[in-house]
Amino acid sequence: MVVDGKRVTFNGTGASLLGHWILWEFLTVITCGVFAFFIPVGLQKWNMNHTYYEGEKGAEDSRFDGNTFQYIGYNIMQFLLLVVTFGLAYPWTHKMILRWQTKHQLINNDRLIYDGTALGMLVRALVVILTLVIPFAFLASPWAYCWLWRYQYSHTHVDHSSAE
Repeated sequence: MVVDGKRVTFNGTGASLLGHWILWEFLTVITCGVFAFFIPVGLQKWNMNHTYYEGEKGAEDSRFDGNTFQYIGYNIMQFLLLVVTFGLAYPWTHKMILRWQTKHQLINNDRLIYDGTALGMLVRALVVILTLVIPFAFLASPWAYCWLWRYQYSHTHVDHSSAE
């Protein structure tokens, strides 16, 4: 991934993530499933703690500062909007959640923003759906997913308006 001309590097390891997963699963079991709500944000935090600009100081200045309760709120809002619109609001709700996630990501103290549109997401989501429902088109779905992710990454930038 490249953000505003700077290549992003990730230095996390499978062993480190496995250790976190074991802990998270243990906490989920002993809390009768309640801790499972905290895992997505914990995963974002772990991911950002291992992300930094290539050739610059390490990931100690990278972090995710969103919280689980905000994440749950956005997902409840997404669920309600999808139910009310029979799923037609997906591109808009997905964009809403991407904007929330991105604005809470900092790479080397640069806060990120997402400026993609729901229409751009809609076109790509339709292509992905078509690759999943048309016979033998599923063979193209990995490329369709990459196209979708490339769109998301190309609309991720440093927020130059933030004064951190």
